[in-house]
Amino acid sequence: VSTQSTGSLPLMSIPVVSARDVSPEQFREQFIENNTPVVLQDATCHWPATTKWNFEFFSQDLGGQPCDVFLESRHRNGEKWHTTFGEYIQAFERLKLEAAEGVREGIVPYCRAWYFQEDHPELLDDFDAAYFEDGFKRFKDKRLRPPFTWIFVGPAGARTPLHCDVWYTDAWLSQIAGRKRFRLWHPDCLPHLQQGDLFVDLFKPNLEQFPTCAAQPCVEHVLEPGEIIFLPSKWAHDVESLDDTISVTSNFLPKCNVSTVSAQYKPWVGKQLQMIERMGMLKKLKEAKLAAQKEKS
Repeated sequence: VSTQSTGSLPLMSIPVVSARDVSPEQFREQFIENNTPVVLQDATCHWPATTKWNFEFFSQDLGGQPCDVFLESRHRNGEKWHTTFGEYIQAFERLKLEAAEGVREGIVPYCRAWYFQEDHPELLDDFDAAYFEDGFKRFKDKRLRPPFTWIFVGPAGARTPLHCDVWYTDAWLSQIAGRKRFRLWHPDCLPHLQQGDLFVDLFKPNLEQFPTCAAQPCVEHVLEPGEIIFLPSKWAHDVESLDDTISVTSNFLPKCNVSTVSAQYKPWVGKQLQMIERMGMLKKLKEAKLAAQKEKS
């Protein structure tokens, strides 16, 4: 893998550090500002999610919660199964068996990226992001913060195909239950892995379209429960669940990445401000109409 911009030796494996040994400030300086992936241990011990978020919780306490399950390997698009967590988790063994028999081309259906804040904002209290200062949160109005925090739930064998994170943001992912294998490719590899918005599927690569993809070196880590992986901007990655898994992830904006992200973030904020203005105008019109009706009565 190419040498980091800091002049360090090529990254041959993902470093693992403990929150007992590195402060958030040191973590930012050593890894976030150097755009270097790392696994952080011992930072989730106090999270309620580590004991509360299990498959019983999702299948019973949240069993009636609607969720979208991806039936194809494409990262954000493709056919989905609109179901509930209770029904989905109950089907895990059947879905794994079907995949092993070649149903859906061997794809294990995956609940990728459940945006839970609208239906269950209380789950935000079950974890924190103390090591990942987020510039998106500088706006007090939450409508100006991108909806970039999600929960992933899925059976063993579920995969997230190769991609870079939205807007080339940085991201962190914490493993709550089960294990996931992460493979990461340095930004210098992107010309060999990506054509426009299309990434090669390295689980089933099209070598005619991406003839040099197999020669690109990657770094790999099996993420265990209680670990957090930091995924820097422009590091392409794919993920495979080795067990039935539950994870929480968030894309965030450190100061060092503002120039990269702002090209897409600023237009998004502009659209949000227009929407907020229109909603304000509609509210005033509605209030004026109600006031006029009261005067007539």
